Amino acid sequence: MNSDKAKKKNNIGQKISGIIILAAAGVCGGLAGLLLARAEEQGLDFWVGMLAMVLAVYGAMLIQTIVHEAGHLVFGLVSGYEFSSFRIGSLMLIKENGKMKLRKFSIAGTAGQCLMSPPDLVDGKMPVVLYNMGGCIYNLIFSTLSGVAAYIRREDPIEFIVYVAVAVIGVALALTNGIPMMVGPISNDGHNALSLGKNPIAMRAFWLQLKINNEQSKGTRLKTMPESWFAEPADADMDNGLVAALAVFRASWLIDQLRLEEAAEYIKNLLSKETGLVGLHRSLLICERIYCELVANKNVSEAIYLHNKEYEKFVQSMKDTPSVIRSEYAYAVLAEKDEKKAEKLLARFEKVTKTYPYPQEIEAERELIELVKREIYEINYN
Repeated sequence: MNSDKAKKKNNIGQKISGIIILAAAGVCGGLAGLLLARAEEQGLDFWVGMLAMVLAVYGAMLIQTIVHEAGHLVFGLVSGYEFSSFRIGSLMLIKENGKMKLRKFSIAGTAGQCLMSPPDLVDGKMPVVLYNMGGCIYNLIFSTLSGVAAYIRREDPIEFIVYVAVAVIGVALALTNGIPMMVGPISNDGHNALSLGKNPIAMRAFWLQLKINNEQSKGTRLKTMPESWFAEPADADMDNGLVAALAVFRASWLIDQLRLEEAAEYIKNLLSKETGLVGLHRSLLICERIYCELVANKNVSEAIYLHNKEYEKFVQSMKDTPSVIRSEYAYAVLAEKDEKKAEKLLARFEKVTKTYPYPQEIEAERELIELVKREIYEINYN
């Protein structure tokens, strides 16, 4: 797909998603007005009604997010996938050494995520339709049940608005995720279900991401995983978001192997190209490049250039991510020469490690922090 066609399709997806969200908001707003009118008729305080409306909307979003991820889990199990982790907000249930553990982990811009270990590829294929569409199916089922409950409890204004809010938001989630489209560079569930079977390269990229995530949940470090998993994707395939994500894994794999100069050059070239990388991945790559420029290339001026205001917003949104803390520690020490800030970052790092779900990542990050401390020693004593 050429660049202009891809951008056009991405814009269409964004517009469709925007229309669905606005329609859902309009329905909820209209119902809110109905609620407040009926509440006043029954002697219910206006502010109580307003509070009920706000709680109903937020509660409905939380409920339907859980339902959506549960759909992926159930239909994934039916399709031969195995459980890896289940996350809502920053709370993650993860399988560690055969036992379920509760950990804290968040990704900016995501409300939840269900990760599963995929079945083996057979002739380059695996079942993807039910796994991808499971969340939408569950949203629609739960919305139908909520709509029935709203009709039954229509005489109670608060119960009515709660049930309708759950139904409306569930339908909105099902449509935005289920109608096959690209939202920006990201394929939604419906698009994945429809297109993966037609694109063997994207299918393998999808399988690899799930496989790598599953190995990480079992405590395996990137550097010990098969090298073939981290082969550099071909430029011709990089407009696909799933394939582009593999390039991010390759950069992380190079860094875990302490091939920092190579990683810096690879990331620099990667970011100079027009690809299907999402904004979060681009920012994470900049984060890694700043570290590599400081520690491997001793290029402080380049690190300062990359550490701009836009990047600082990303840092704030990901301030409890170990790799971000590690890179910020290197920047504080080697670029800003701010010892107090560096000490605070190390303290935050130690706090995060207590609930972080991937101990092997913490082990890798400690090694990278030690490299920074060696740089400090060499600066001070050479």
